[in-house]
Amino acid sequence: MAYKIILDAGHGGVDSGATGNGLKEKNLNLAIIRSAKQYFDKDSRFKVYYTRTSDTYPSLDDRCVLANKKDADLFLSV
Repeated sequence: MAYKIILDAGHGGVDSGATGNGLKEKNLNLAIIRSAKQYFDKDSRFKVYYTRTSDTYPSLDDRCVLANKKDADLFLSV
């Protein structure tokens, strides 16, 4: 049985999150999630779903709906 995990990059689209030193939180979060995706997608013990893998903004409700629809064991938001 695979553990079902939802990885949420947070922010995205028009919501940049914190900004400073030429960086945007949404971009850092997405880079972290993409790195985690490379790891998790190689391991059959985990079935991982991502709230976003590009610069989009799923609503908070959409993120929750995905987690509940997939009956996630873990929801991790960066």
